[in-house]
Amino acid sequence: MEQIDNAKRVLANLQQLIQNTIDDVRLLKAYIKIEKKLRCEIDFLEKRTTRANRSSSNLPYLYGVLDTVQQSHGIQQVIADWTKYKLRIDVMCDGGRTWKKVVARNPQSLHLVWAGDGQYGRKNTVDIVSRYLEAAKTESDFSPPNVVCVFTKGVTHEMAEYIETLGAKVEGERVAVSSDILRRLQGAEVQLEDSSEYSDSEEEYSGDEVSEDNVKGQCSSSSPPSEEVARIIALPTDKKVFLDVTTLVIYVSDVCNGGESFDFKDSMMAEQAEQERAIPVKPFIEEHFNDRLLVTCQAALDNYKSFMQLLGGKKEQVRAEELLKRVTVVPNDMSEKFSKLKEHGKIKERSKQIFGTADKLRCNILTSNESFLRAAAAQGVTVSAIVHQSRALSELKRLEESGTINKDQE
Repeated sequence: MEQIDNAKRVLANLQQLIQNTIDDVRLLKAYIKIEKKLRCEIDFLEKRTTRANRSSSNLPYLYGVLDTVQQSHGIQQVIADWTKYKLRIDVMCDGGRTWKKVVARNPQSLHLVWAGDGQYGRKNTVDIVSRYLEAAKTESDFSPPNVVCVFTKGVTHEMAEYIETLGAKVEGERVAVSSDILRRLQGAEVQLEDSSEYSDSEEEYSGDEVSEDNVKGQCSSSSPPSEEVARIIALPTDKKVFLDVTTLVIYVSDVCNGGESFDFKDSMMAEQAEQERAIPVKPFIEEHFNDRLLVTCQAALDNYKSFMQLLGGKKEQVRAEELLKRVTVVPNDMSEKFSKLKEHGKIKERSKQIFGTADKLRCNILTSNESFLRAAAAQGVTVSAIVHQSRALSELKRLEESGTINKDQE
């Protein structure tokens, strides 16, 4: 509830700013737009149960936009969708001469996605900045708007320097790449659609509409379902549940199986261990396992096995093998409404297959991937989801920090 209470305090301060802003119409409109989005985000979070995942939120992004507006001059627009460029300009200031992109994500997560060339399922911020620069040049060859990337939570030195070589300015604290990220990048050939162990939600352009002409992905199968699939479809909803990759990962994570008491030096893992001690995720997941058929699809299984092989510790991999013995795996076969989702941002083909197959089977899906839920909702597609908090695989990190990784993992 602290997250929501903080948001309400920010909202109250913003309302005071609105009352005091009477001589700058554009700035007033900017504040009102941020206020509206902040209210919507608070409403969204309040509808989640106390045990549901509130960590994936647009609040940090909205706070960042508000701070950027207050530190800028000559505000023209905020969070403006430009359909001709398929871009969202977060803050347009200096009378339109400067475009600012606000990034409110963990700097290690940003580096992981950038250096991994998108392998971790998130939109590459550098690609977005490049599109800003291209659009700015289109506006004027002689005096294009300045592009500024504002990193409210920091950015790695390497990423900041690269963005500057493209022609954009960078604002925000510069930090070193963590040893954990360097280790992950040594073999980053695995995609996990919701790399939520490092994620913060952030609004992006979502102006495209779904139509028959721009549908991409596999359509619903016209052949009759197998006997097993037909049996699953016929089961009552409370007798079955579909497992997303994120749930499969979290269920076997060391931090959810006794490792939460370890005093991690890594800030992200320390935070997750603290969250796990306060609100354990595994018991919540197990509540939805009880007396239900556990189901997943081939796309989720393949992704899960690859991810565990790359990042799972020995004990986590053993738990994964035991868990999979309890799970029924079905072919990928997404429902029609998911096949029509336009792929961009957080909508990936694999996510469509996983969530779409759950929908076709008439199953609620256990997941921590709220990013996909939001993106799908933006295209008018609702997901029957049971949302839980996110956790990372942590065994290798714990062993590394305790100095026992070589002995335990041989």
